[in-house]
Amino acid sequence: MNGRGRVVRGYILVIAVYAFGIPLLIAALAPRVDRALGLGPLLPPSVHVWAGLAALAYAWFWIGWALAALVRRGGGHPNEILGRELGPVTRRVVTDGPYRRTRNPMAFGLILFYFLALPLLLNSPVALALLPLACLFEVWYHRRYEEPGLLERFGADYERYRARVPLLLPFRRRRSG
Repeated sequence: MNGRGRVVRGYILVIAVYAFGIPLLIAALAPRVDRALGLGPLLPPSVHVWAGLAALAYAWFWIGWALAALVRRGGGHPNEILGRELGPVTRRVVTDGPYRRTRNPMAFGLILFYFLALPLLLNSPVALALLPLACLFEVWYHRRYEEPGLLERFGADYERYRARVPLLLPFRRRRSG
């Protein structure tokens, strides 16, 4: 399999799962659970769409910014799932742009997309209630699967970066020193 074809297939898989599969699952299940539990909407109809669109734009901003930084500055792609490489991964630690704020800006953007933008667009309390669970899952996933590989590939550079920058939430400052 040639390098370019592998990257394209990796992105197709990632887009199919993350941009379509998971959102469609949330959209199909959350409103049904809301109705089964007798829960009303999160916001008035005139507000929830605009709030959801704003959250969607903010989420995709983070995802796009992170992807561009990895490709331009890191010299690779973020196509690694459960420790399995789907495309050429980054060759350098990226510590600027969105990576100055969080070690996982794409995960932060996906959490905003799935568990803030979609709940607001769907006006679903159940989908919104999943936000803390999604954050816990992301922390577990990155510590279990991504960070060991990054430490192995980048060593002390990644260790210093990890000591300065929070794992997931860009608004939490790590102590320096």
